[in-house]
Amino acid sequence: MIKLKFIILLILVFFKSGTAFAYFGLGPLIPILGSVFWLIFLFLLAFLGIFIKPLKNLYNKLKKKKIDKKDKQLPE
Repeated sequence: MIKLKFIILLILVFFKSGTAFAYFGLGPLIPILGSVFWLIFLFLLAFLGIFIKPLKNLYNKLKKKKIDKKDKQLPE
């Protein structure tokens, strides 16, 4: 019985609502914005490295093949 009263008292004390005087200013916001900027930059860089570079290589290969084909067709 004493344990039950003690537990109820603890619950009432911990969940008692009161006024909280706290200020959540711009201090944490600035590093978060910097992290978001770098995250976007790195995703963009990864996208370019994974998708654009192979397409550029394919384009250059097809362009070279087209030039080689023209060179073979020219009479010497």
